[in-house]
Amino acid sequence: RPEIFQQHPFLKRLNDFNNSLSQNPDSTNENFLHRFLDNLLSNLPIAKSRYRYQEDVLDFALCLFILAGRKAYEFLRINIPGSLPSLTTIQTKLAKEGLRAVEGEFRYNDMIKYMSTVNSKFAFCAEDRTTAERKIIYDTRSNSFVGFSPPLDEYGMPRMKYFQTDSIEDLQCWFEQEDISKLLNLYMIQPINSNDQKISPYALAGYGTNWKYTSFDIIRRWLKVFEESSSQGIRIIGYSTDADAKYLLGMRLVSGFFATLLNSPISKHSLLLTIDIPKSWSWFFLPRQQLFLCMQDAIHICTKLRNRLLSTSAVIMMGDGLVSIDYLLELIELRSKFNHNLVKSDICPHDKQNYRSCEKLCAAIECLQ
Repeated sequence: RPEIFQQHPFLKRLNDFNNSLSQNPDSTNENFLHRFLDNLLSNLPIAKSRYRYQEDVLDFALCLFILAGRKAYEFLRINIPGSLPSLTTIQTKLAKEGLRAVEGEFRYNDMIKYMSTVNSKFAFCAEDRTTAERKIIYDTRSNSFVGFSPPLDEYGMPRMKYFQTDSIEDLQCWFEQEDISKLLNLYMIQPINSNDQKISPYALAGYGTNWKYTSFDIIRRWLKVFEESSSQGIRIIGYSTDADAKYLLGMRLVSGFFATLLNSPISKHSLLLTIDIPKSWSWFFLPRQQLFLCMQDAIHICTKLRNRLLSTSAVIMMGDGLVSIDYLLELIELRSKFNHNLVKSDICPHDKQNYRSCEKLCAAIECLQ
């Protein structure tokens, strides 16, 4: 179509390439680029409301949306008109594929499917929170309002689809009386493989929270996730989280570390682990039998330790010596970066969660000896 080439001259070369592929008698050589260009060119001369996309283009768009993120996807879609479907189409496809999670839903069945694909029956569960945008939206899939902080049930689990109503009075009452979630609580499952293979984690659940719950709610939630996973053949080895006071108390009570959980079902559980603690470890106060292990997130520990060691206001002694960043600054000034791979921003960081600088500092220890 000459009028298209006049408006977009670069499309002529793409069209020539498309024609060369179309004339190839061997259909097995037909690749995704051919179909993508064909779909793009068929959409350009028509109105946006009439854009259509082939199934493999939709699959490609879905993967791009998941891997690149919403903003990157929108940037590409707007700048290459007719190439990628709208976000509404992507959300619809996610819902059809069962990939769109509902707030507060713990997706055990999908977790089992994922665990089977990576050939693992053991996993570590991580729980953490992050700041969320405070707003209320209506979710058509669950027919409920999302953004309010859902209450917890007797197992410490969030109540799914709690904010459902057809009454404007109820909605107004919720805005006046209910808390709007300011945090997002996320549960991740990290499969463990005997081959020490790197496996991507799985998002088990996510929900908004106002952080108004207790350590006992956390313990009940951990036990519920453990029991549900065990009933489907997945053994949760332990839980990992940050050292928030509520989580720390929960970890102490569950593990029996200078604390006792009264009337606990853990001590008589049939799936207790027996930890082989060396007799010479007189300093190790963890009981030998545990239902699951608890530990602080290693990345949090490392970054917090780095921030403390590099602090300009804190004075820390290590043995008889004083901890100082002067040795590292001297190392950067006197030796080549090829030896230590450090820069001054690693020593005086503004980003307190920059784990990469922790790795670089640990790798540079040999240069200080």
